[in-house]
Amino acid sequence: MIKFVFVVICFLLSIRSKEKLLIIAMFFTVIADYCMVLKGWNNLGLLFFWAVQLTYNERFGNPAKFILIAAVFAALAFNKLSAGYLVCVLCSVVGSFRNFKNYLAPIGMLLFLLCDINVALANIFDYPVFWRLIWVFYLPSQLLLAFSSVHKRNVQNV
Repeated sequence: MIKFVFVVICFLLSIRSKEKLLIIAMFFTVIADYCMVLKGWNNLGLLFFWAVQLTYNERFGNPAKFILIAAVFAALAFNKLSAGYLVCVLCSVVGSFRNFKNYLAPIGMLLFLLCDINVALANIFDYPVFWRLIWVFYLPSQLLLAFSSVHKRNVQNV
C-alpha cells in the first residue's frame, strides 16, 4: 500500500507541471498500479501500462499510432500482452533519449525499463531478489518522470 501511495504522490507532483501528456501518463500509471498492486488484475494493469507507454511515446515525439500497431502485432504474434508492452516501453526509452531536453526523463525511462526487466525475471524465475528490484527501479523512475517537466521548464526559463 505504501508503494501505491508513493505512485499517487508522483502523479500529484506531475500535475504541477501542467504538461498534459505527462499528467495523462502518470494518471494511467496510478490506474495500472491500482489494478496490479492492489487488486491483482495483472492483464488489465498491463493494458493500462500500454497506455502509459503510448502516452510517453507521444510525449517524446514518437508516433504512438504506429507503435500501437507494432505492439498489437507483437502481442498477437507471441500470444502475450507483454510482448506488445515490450515494443511500447523500448520505443519510449529510445524516444526519451533522442527527443528530450533534460536528463530526468531519459534516466526515469531507463529505470522504468530496468523495473520491467525485473518483472519479467521475477515471473520467469520467481526469485525474491527480482521482486525487490522491481521497486528499487520503479519508484525512482516515477519520481524522475514526475519532475522531468518541472526541470525542463526551469532550465528553459534561466
